[in-house]
Amino acid sequence: MSSFFISDAICDRINKLCTSYWWSSTTGFRWRIGSSTIQPVLGTPWLPCPPLFAINGPQQAPYRQLLVSEFFNRDTYMWNVPLIRNTFPSSLADIILSIELTHGEDKPYWH
Repeated sequence: MSSFFISDAICDRINKLCTSYWWSSTTGFRWRIGSSTIQPVLGTPWLPCPPLFAINGPQQAPYRQLLVSEFFNRDTYMWNVPLIRNTFPSSLADIILSIELTHGEDKPYWH
């Protein structure tokens, strides 16, 4: 029997593609934010506000590749309040700051 190694990056990408395909038309699914090393700010359901639970909009250069993890300290699991307030409109910043960060990996769940 032979085996081979698949890198974490490839596994994460496969997981994201499968999740995107499987859950793409399902409402009520979103991510509980943990280390958030793979969740982009745009287009991913991570916000506690229906109907989309996501920040959608133009894929402008400053936001296109940002990860949710860039907006909090992963050692203390505290939001970077000044950065969030300077990046997002006030109403959206309030929503983001209301999210309780959890230790560990991001986890999908039903809302």
